[in-house]
Amino acid sequence: MSKSISKCLVIDASVARAAGPPHTSHPTSSNCRIFLETVMKICHKIVMTPEIRQEWDQHQSRFARQWLATMVAKKKLLPLKNLPRIFIKFL
Repeated sequence: MSKSISKCLVIDASVARAAGPPHTSHPTSSNCRIFLETVMKICHKIVMTPEIRQEWDQHQSRFARQWLATMVAKKKLLPLKNLPRIFIKFL
């Protein structure tokens, strides 16, 4: 079995807004939730600029808020201002 490679991802607030709870039947809501769950499962990290974080804080769903709190607790959030310059070139 191949091992998944961890990446640093920028996830727009529109995904956070659309992600719904597990019992939702709307395809967009389900797909966004599944995407966020997969990001965590594969151990990807998320990168946020202050502007993206502010947008997330304004528009995130309850599921996305809990997901982000878990990502922060697992130290999987990389604020852009704290990244070494070499990473900024690739974003």
